[in-house]
Amino acid sequence: MDRDDLNKKSTRDYCYVCQFYETTNGVCTKIKENVKSYPAKFIKKCNGEYFERDPEKKVEEKHNESLNLKYELNEQNYINNMKFIGFFDIFNGIISCFSIVGAILGIPIAIAGIKLNNASDSFKLYFETNDVKHLKNALYLQNKYFFINKILYIIGILFLCLSFSLVMIFAFLGLFNTK
Repeated sequence: MDRDDLNKKSTRDYCYVCQFYETTNGVCTKIKENVKSYPAKFIKKCNGEYFERDPEKKVEEKHNESLNLKYELNEQNYINNMKFIGFFDIFNGIISCFSIVGAILGIPIAIAGIKLNNASDSFKLYFETNDVKHLKNALYLQNKYFFINKILYIIGILFLCLSFSLVMIFAFLGLFNTK
């Protein structure tokens, strides 16, 4: 078991059932530190010295801990997936910009990728600090990413319909063009 696992186990054994622990934000009111996000602070400043069991928290925190574990596992995947898609969009946008026609779509694709990468950074900050301003920023940037993609998809569908129509017109004209 590495040091981080030991720190998390210690905070589970002590903090989550202690009367000084605030379940909403993970702060120990006795040492005035966020021990949920930074369990090493518990080891450094308290290590069970100020522990006073709160009998009402026992069942509730065990249930919350299992939910938090699922949440933590998914949050890192979420951020990593956003980063991957963002970098991939930036790469595709830059490659598209090597042609003049491709630059028309490549620039918005790259901008959308940048928005998504910034959104993933804001989500990461939100998950670390629980500060709502980071969540609002992340959702705002993610909304911009989806808006740009929506416009690009609409443009793509219009170009597809236009090119299909032109092919059909030229095929129809070519069919009846007898010399």
